[in-house]
Amino acid sequence: MNRRKFLRHTGTAMAAGVIAPAAFSLDTAPIEPAKTAGAPRITAVLFDERYSDSRVFADALVALGAQPFAVNGNSAELWYGALRDYTKSQPGQIVGLTTESDRGVSLACGMELRLRPIYEGAHDARRSSSIAHRIHAPVDQDEIAAALRDSHHSWSESLALVLHRAKCFATSRITSLPMPIAAANASAIATPPLSRDFPGYLTSWLLAPVELT
Repeated sequence: MNRRKFLRHTGTAMAAGVIAPAAFSLDTAPIEPAKTAGAPRITAVLFDERYSDSRVFADALVALGAQPFAVNGNSAELWYGALRDYTKSQPGQIVGLTTESDRGVSLACGMELRLRPIYEGAHDARRSSSIAHRIHAPVDQDEIAAALRDSHHSWSESLALVLHRAKCFATSRITSLPMPIAAANASAIATPPLSRDFPGYLTSWLLAPVELT
């Protein structure tokens, strides 16, 4: 199944808020805290090979042990093929820095594998020469905000590193995001400069195994 067909078949779900547009609305049924055997880790990273920021993001996590998966213009085929096979042998968290449409596909496909979003980010430069970052996490977001302001690394590398080490994600009890990213408690950070191939808008997300009660 290609991404276009997948999005067409999930049109009803989009209308219900399961796959939301840029507002990142998650109007799904309430999700209970996860019950995991131990601290989960990032085992796979999705990236869009067309954009250097996404490649840098993936490279940082690959160096820390994650398996890379290039979108190659068809995230649905990836989720129903190589990535699904990989998660069977290497269960854990899946992270991505992708376009909005690939975020939607990933959230929907992740739900089929009992994966729920525990972090989301919007990275928007459509109206500026800098990137406005809006992040949404279930706990204090200061650690992520500080990492994005880190001048020693590019913003996407800093983001990858903090998602790998942040205490709020390395826990045995994770709650899926209860609110859309546009909520008042979402942090806004601006960082320059833009890479030459930045597409104007990218999304980051982190999916974790969640057991529903």
